[in-house]
Amino acid sequence: MKKFFSNKWVKIIGGILLVFIIIPSIARGSLQDEVDKLSKELKTQEKKIKTLETEKGTLETENKKLQEKVDEAKPFFDLSEVERAEEEKKAEAIKAKQEKEKKEKEEAERKKQEEEEKKGYDTGITYNQLARTPDDFIGKKAKFSGKVVQVIEGEGETQLRLAVDSNYDTILLVTYSDEITTERILEDDIITVMGISSGLITYKSTMGGNITIPAMLVNKIEFQ
Repeated sequence: MKKFFSNKWVKIIGGILLVFIIIPSIARGSLQDEVDKLSKELKTQEKKIKTLETEKGTLETENKKLQEKVDEAKPFFDLSEVERAEEEKKAEAIKAKQEKEKKEKEEAERKKQEEEEKKGYDTGITYNQLARTPDDFIGKKAKFSGKVVQVIEGEGETQLRLAVDSNYDTILLVTYSDEITTERILEDDIITVMGISSGLITYKSTMGGNITIPAMLVNKIEFQ
């Protein structure tokens, strides 16, 4: 009997110890899970706060811009009905004047272009003008006749040195695409060239010095 009670007490005490060991372990595990959950929620809330702060900054910037526009328009809204109507009338008059000036300028440009097209290459531009003030005539149409002094043939393109009016003191460098003529141009040919002024060009002479002459991109060539 004594042995029976002894075994019984051992079991009871063992059970109690087991309870005291297992329950805290379970409690600690549950507590850790709860801590992890709260930590995760905290991070989520922090992200939401940052997002809201960014949106707040954006809204504040937009509100500031709107306020500036309101402040700018305030003098107009403070005007009386009569004054406001007068200001609107002035604004419309200024706008109409600007539109009229724009149309007049466009019309003048159009007429100028039409006149230039009518004249074609007979613009009256002289060799002397191209030599003295070349920048004033870049892109302008011109027409010259003269004697071919030199021919330089290239790939699909040819260059000529042309003595305008057969005067060797007025040399013009002419460049043209071989497609504009079916005949080769030779030295001593007398021709008329029509094209666009391209400013000045500088090259070295046979003596080693620099020579600067007017240049021209030719669109049409006529033989004489």
